[in-house]
Amino acid sequence: MADARPFGFAGLWEHWSQGGESLLTCTVLTTEANALVAPAHDRMPVILGNPSEWITWTDPTIPSSELSDLLRPYSPGEMCAHAVCTHVNRTDNAGPECIRPWETSPPTP
Repeated sequence: MADARPFGFAGLWEHWSQGGESLLTCTVLTTEANALVAPAHDRMPVILGNPSEWITWTDPTIPSSELSDLLRPYSPGEMCAHAVCTHVNRTDNAGPECIRPWETSPPTP
């Protein structure tokens, strides 16, 4: 977020069993990319940008038909972006290095 406030992603989780093994699984929902994200990818996570949306998304009494309004690209004017180094490309890398702004211009495609 441009103002550094916290935000959430819309996700789903399920607890189920397969072959006698208990599994807890989850996924992050995506939507089409907004104007800020589109140069990098054609989709983006569904962002829940304020606490009222978090409460709505996690309330099991809200009908799914009412949740569909949250499944949209987030306003690009409330977001910011910066290039990061390729350290983020390895799944075994974690930590602040993955989001540190890249200090040189990224290569042109």
